[in-house]
Amino acid sequence: MRAKTEKLNFSPGPLRDFMQQITSLGESLEGCEMSNFCELAYKELKSAKIRCDGVKLDELIGLLDVKDLNIPLEFNDRGMIPVRLYSSKNFVIRIHIWRDGDASVHSHPFMGAAQVLKGKSVEQVYYFDKKVGGYDNIIVEGTRSNGPIITHEEGSVFKLPFGDAHIHSLTHLKEPTITLMVVTDFVFREFSNFYP
Repeated sequence: MRAKTEKLNFSPGPLRDFMQQITSLGESLEGCEMSNFCELAYKELKSAKIRCDGVKLDELIGLLDVKDLNIPLEFNDRGMIPVRLYSSKNFVIRIHIWRDGDASVHSHPFMGAAQVLKGKSVEQVYYFDKKVGGYDNIIVEGTRSNGPIITHEEGSVFKLPFGDAHIHSLTHLKEPTITLMVVTDFVFREFSNFYP
């Protein structure tokens, strides 16, 4: 599937300009080396300088393709609406419209990069020294320590390394906060939570 700009006819204006930026970003990453996707996505997203000035929140939510995402048009249990804007064989570009921060300590089953389009977030990074054992090498215990606290302002671009290389929690200071995600579209393993 290509970007929705090819499926929908947008009237001239901020939403069409935004979707053209998304299409250009997606096309710049087509066929890239997936083993280094986090670095490549970060570099392309940083140089693209994506803006959504003048785009209304209801226009972004209106892009939600319920059939593709298989979710209702409401905030999910993590306080977020994901909206897929561009799909490729190995990656997707989507926005996350956040109502709340995701204060759970977690890692992700994907890699890539993100940019804050609107709002402001504070990220707490964690390190986890795990001990593996038991059936199917399940993590049975470990020690968590605090890493840096990072503020992501509007326009900030940051890497999203895969899995345990990036354990974190987020608090969104403005509502809504809108994050643009450029991430792999295949799952290496399930989303992980780390409990106290």
